[in-house]
Amino acid sequence: MIKQQNFKSIHEFYNYITTRETNQIFAHRSLESKEGTYSFTETHSFEGASGLLLNGWESKAKEIEKALYVRVKSMAAAPKQKSEYSVVGGQASVARYLQGIPTNMINRKSVPQKQKVITLTKSVSYSASVAAETIFENSLAALQMIKAIEDSGTRVNLNIVLGTQVSREKAQIKIRIKSAGERMNVSKLAFPLVHPSMLRRLMFKYLEVTDLITSREFAFGYGSPIEDADVVLEKGELLIPKYFKESEIAAYIKNNLK
Repeated sequence: MIKQQNFKSIHEFYNYITTRETNQIFAHRSLESKEGTYSFTETHSFEGASGLLLNGWESKAKEIEKALYVRVKSMAAAPKQKSEYSVVGGQASVARYLQGIPTNMINRKSVPQKQKVITLTKSVSYSASVAAETIFENSLAALQMIKAIEDSGTRVNLNIVLGTQVSREKAQIKIRIKSAGERMNVSKLAFPLVHPSMLRRLMFKYLEVTDLITSREFAFGYGSPIEDADVVLEKGELLIPKYFKESEIAAYIKNNLK
């Protein structure tokens, strides 16, 4: 059984990790959230990573926006047309005209369609051996797909999830980084979805302060990633796997989102 904790927003998560004391598991251990190297985290400090989380990753957002071209054909359905009779219109109803009915013209108007809302969760359960560039490439492909879906008119709730385990215990943390009612803000999404410090500083900080985990084995490497198949999802929620390539976008949409 996986222990779980969910956060409704980035700010709720950040408030949690910055207002709690280090737990007993990590009380006398080196803390990767503070001491992680630049080559491993691609930030110089926990404070630097926090700033990117809260304020957006503007420098990388510009690069990502250029890469977010959509190679998937539009999934937008044509708007439904409704016919109604009127005294004026683009087409005549001969039968109604012969009967002397004043509303003998036919008008067609578009009927707004209710937007569909889906919830997607991107796994960020990468092991320490995974290069930062690999995280970036797979997360960028996921972001491309999310943009394609939103461009089609479907709104997306977007989460990220970390699952970690030791021999006797599994834990999962899930964070909502975009709600369906929010427009897609690349600067806001770039850091939590793409930057390795989201996992290797901020989510490690969560493990250092949470009381969700109890095994002292977590102090030796923060556990190992759980398999995507073991991620716990809510009803209707769809998982974007940690290894997700641009070439898989069309197939994923076809198999999961229609």
